Amino acid sequence: MRTSFVAALANQKAVLGALILRDMRTRFGRTAIGFVIAVAWPLTHLLAMLGVWVAIGRAVPLGTNSVVFFGTGIMPYILCLYPGRMMMLAIQQNKPMLLFPVVKVIDIILARALLEMITAMCVLVAFCTILYIAGVDFLPNRPDIAIAAIAVTVLYGISVGLLSCVILVLFPMWVAIFILIMIAQWITSGALYLPSMMPHWVLEYIVYNPLYHCISWLRTAYYDGYGGSTVEPMYVVQVSLFTLLLGFAAERAVRGKLLMK
Repeated sequence: MRTSFVAALANQKAVLGALILRDMRTRFGRTAIGFVIAVAWPLTHLLAMLGVWVAIGRAVPLGTNSVVFFGTGIMPYILCLYPGRMMMLAIQQNKPMLLFPVVKVIDIILARALLEMITAMCVLVAFCTILYIAGVDFLPNRPDIAIAAIAVTVLYGISVGLLSCVILVLFPMWVAIFILIMIAQWITSGALYLPSMMPHWVLEYIVYNPLYHCISWLRTAYYDGYGGSTVEPMYVVQVSLFTLLLGFAAERAVRGKLLMK
């Protein structure tokens, strides 16, 4: 029995490895430059947004470094948006692979999730490296908190993308709704302002936005004493895990329809 389990595990590993390589070659081309472009796309988006807000020269409500304040707000959004969007397209872009009996829908989802984790990590490292070269001190006071916040942010993006992946196959118009949801989350996330400065009745709604907690959680790693009772890391963890389980359950429930679409 142990031998059969090891064999099944090795087979699963081979399938996921093949799907990741196929995904990379399909999306990025057969050269390493393709993957560099995949990393450069969200990285450029992140740097462009950061550059615009820093160039405006608006006084930041927290600390004295505008790059750190806006960076800790924009970076979680990018690391949530791109994995979520690419996860949403996983089945749609890899549908031909389901013609192979050994490949299951869940394999495509897991392979895309692993690839998006790797891409997000590369974007993060490249972003921090660029800021270091530019002479910006972007190192957090609490690296452990920063790593946890970023990891959960990527997890949240992947979980939302997984659920959207199933919905998209059944309802093609979901792409537009997904974009609107992400825009709404961006506006109410507090990335460019302090939600605590908003009226109390507005804050009561903002705290239901998981992205708000991702950003505020990350900022607690940079600003001592920042946060307060409205920042609940476990909330975004619970939302992410619930959405992830809901996505897997939805995939299992409509698997037959996914294969026929």
